[in-house]
Amino acid sequence: MLNAAALSLASSAVWSRNIGETSCKWRRPYSPDGRTFIVWTVIYTTTLASCAAQLTGQVPVLGWWTNFFWALAFALCAVWTPLFDGESPEALRAAASVLLAGAAAAVMGVAEERAWMNKELRLELTLLTAPLGLLAGWLCVAAALGWGISNAALDPLVGPLEECRVPPRRKDESQAQYRARRRVLYRQAYARMPAEVSIVPLGIAAAVAWLAALVPDPLLVVPTAWAVVNLKAFPSCMYLAALLVLSAGVALSLLRAFVWDM
Repeated sequence: MLNAAALSLASSAVWSRNIGETSCKWRRPYSPDGRTFIVWTVIYTTTLASCAAQLTGQVPVLGWWTNFFWALAFALCAVWTPLFDGESPEALRAAASVLLAGAAAAVMGVAEERAWMNKELRLELTLLTAPLGLLAGWLCVAAALGWGISNAALDPLVGPLEECRVPPRRKDESQAQYRARRRVLYRQAYARMPAEVSIVPLGIAAAVAWLAALVPDPLLVVPTAWAVVNLKAFPSCMYLAALLVLSAGVALSLLRAFVWDM
């Protein structure tokens, strides 16, 4: 599983050239602010900590199938990067499909371990599987966003935002300066977008809340909540309702784990 996470990181480092520009050109009303994606730093860091803890032999080792699905999810993330970097509508649709498969794999890993249902080792297992729960929740959000982007790219009536096209790198500009200029351009383009309210985040929240209660794992809802509060139109009534739905998912998952004992 650690190798798969490293593969995902390496893929992102090699094929991340156009990710920011493509996301900007096909930005949806429910696209969160760029700072939202710091969640990847949290996921990779906590994954490394979980692997290191298991290797010490001082904590339980997660099940074989749990690690298999976890590794599969990261491997699919590694495949997603070059597909999304391809920019063509067909590549974007394939990238969205891969993210959906990755989300399914991560959710299956969480469901396989059922850490919150283990009375004897609940604390240890919930800490060890926390990064997997965050990965599963975030991939659900990313898959929905990916499908929105690919649908827009395939729609002949929808065109890309030309203001997101970055001029070529200047001769007197270093690679770091060029990347910084691109980031500033994307932030400025996002700032100029109107604050539109979409029903999509509420639908995502309902699906993730249902998964959190079914598995159960309350951490599944955290990435969705993080994405919602970073939407430009937040706090609208629609997005506050999404947070309420996510809270209900957390409550039901905790009831299943600590009260109903199902």
